[in-house]
Amino acid sequence: MVMAESPKSLKDIPPWQGMLIGVLFGGVGVFVLLLSFGVLDPEGGMNAPPEIGALAGAVFLMPGLLSIYYAIRNYLRIRNKTAVEEGFDIASWLVTSLILSALTAIGLWISLAGSSDAFSGGITGSISAARIAFGVGAVICAAAAALYWSHGFKKLLRKKKDHPS
Repeated sequence: MVMAESPKSLKDIPPWQGMLIGVLFGGVGVFVLLLSFGVLDPEGGMNAPPEIGALAGAVFLMPGLLSIYYAIRNYLRIRNKTAVEEGFDIASWLVTSLILSALTAIGLWISLAGSSDAFSGGITGSISAARIAFGVGAVICAAAAALYWSHGFKKLLRKKKDHPS
């Protein structure tokens, strides 16, 4: 029995897998967004303002939408027997940059403004240690976001210089 080779990235995903991943991630994202904006009533309430909940929902929704985009693109590519374009992928860059930025904001909010009552779950250590951990994670995400935004804008500007309109 010959096993199919796994895709190297989401860009290479078979259309049915892309749709499945997209619907699952997108569904979780929409669910969290509905909870955040009070359309669905969360059991026990939320421990964050709606804006932070919306960012958390967007962290799931964006890769879901990206996966659906790739599924449709790959389906059309297969149907039309066209090759995948190599080079800078604007959709992936934008989604990754936005996710890193959202994770930065979420981590900063948890570390600086999150309710002390929300730090629980049986993990040993102080609330200060938890805040420091989320703060360090936010700084790492901010650095990664800055690098990723910068990389993408450099690629876009270089592309514009190479292909004047």
